[in-house]
Amino acid sequence: MTAPEQAVLDELQKLLTLKNLPDTLLPRMADVLPQLIALMRTDHLPVKAIARRVEKDAWLTAEVLRLASSSYYNLDRPLSDIVQAIQLIGSAGLQTAMARIVLKPIYRDGSGLVNANLVTRLAEHADALADVCANAAQQAGMPRFDGYLAGMLHDTGWRVTVRAIERAKMPLDSAVSEQFAIEITEIAHRLFGLAARRWPITPGFTAFAQDAVSHGLAGGQHPLASILRNALQQALPPQQVVVEDGKLQK
Repeated sequence: MTAPEQAVLDELQKLLTLKNLPDTLLPRMADVLPQLIALMRTDHLPVKAIARRVEKDAWLTAEVLRLASSSYYNLDRPLSDIVQAIQLIGSAGLQTAMARIVLKPIYRDGSGLVNANLVTRLAEHADALADVCANAAQQAGMPRFDGYLAGMLHDTGWRVTVRAIERAKMPLDSAVSEQFAIEITEIAHRLFGLAARRWPITPGFTAFAQDAVSHGLAGGQHPLASILRNALQQALPPQQVVVEDGKLQK
């Protein structure tokens, strides 16, 4: 590694010694997280009652109908009836739809980031990663929603990483070394775990986040760590997203 690369890693390592990340580095989610947690903990309601709640939010209604009409459910034609859509996707699908509406805005918030294009790239990567992880978790007999959360929120670690580098004003060469890419990937994963301490959405996701802090990505012991490692082979690796378009380079 070059001396500037080592200096960046040393600066990021300091963040890993903190109990919680500074507010200035975290994506803004404080106002929407309680809403998500409340929705996840709502007692089971009749489908029509759930539909009435969903219909109060136009974005959520659109997402439920989009999900129900996706190729995953293999329908002959798109659904337009919200009750039928909720019956089709079930509670797991509804959780995913709610999470997509509530959580995705954290990637649309470009405050503090120099490169606005990175916001779009991370949002697209998180979306792809969430779908892959959700499907893999379900196939492995784990809650689909936990897989979705792991994939959707993982790149918050990269967002924190880039923000910290920008704030420290520590430019890098345009072509980073392989060793630097490996080490910063591990740090970004641990920073995701630190960030997720504020987001206790489900027990499974909380345990995965703690595993990220304790063991990193390569050594992760939680079942979702294995799923995420495999998912990152299918989606564009996040360090490529960041290094290509995220102003990690000069």
